[in-house]
Amino acid sequence: MNPKAAAVVSAIEHATRHMRTKTGGVGQPPLDPKQPWSAHCSALFRETMRQLASRGTLVGPQFVDEDANANKIGMRIRHSHADWEEIDIQNAQKEANNGAVVVGSYINPTAGEPGHLGFVYPAETHRSHPLVRDGNIHKNPATGVVKAASSYGAVPAGTVFPLGHTSWFKYRHTVRS
Repeated sequence: MNPKAAAVVSAIEHATRHMRTKTGGVGQPPLDPKQPWSAHCSALFRETMRQLASRGTLVGPQFVDEDANANKIGMRIRHSHADWEEIDIQNAQKEANNGAVVVGSYINPTAGEPGHLGFVYPAETHRSHPLVRDGNIHKNPATGVVKAASSYGAVPAGTVFPLGHTSWFKYRHTVRS
């Protein structure tokens, strides 16, 4: 694996187990995906960015702001052209495998409803869509059946994002390996 991609994986893995909770503590998803776990994609994003910063990657405070939810972070990404470059979904996995930080961002158009963020997880794959990690356990709202546990694993982007409404971004700052 590319050393920079390995550094991204390491940051995501550390962040998965050290997400800051709303109560100010540190939490991690349960190992059993049937256990309760609320949406944590913005917490995983912030902690991964903090991990990258601690390893020497330039990260601005707007990307580690504890008060920013997925919609707000997604808007910041879209407006931070010096930090993020929009890319096609077809290039997302390749860029991540080459050591870039790549993020999917869905901004919910319904006021007050959650958006979504997920990191493209560096991994050799031959899928048509990238694999993502978002810190969540996705369940069918009607049945409660787990449809994607992207809390510890990486899942195809289409299982956790509305692909037609999701934008993909590559972080412009160099990841230190």
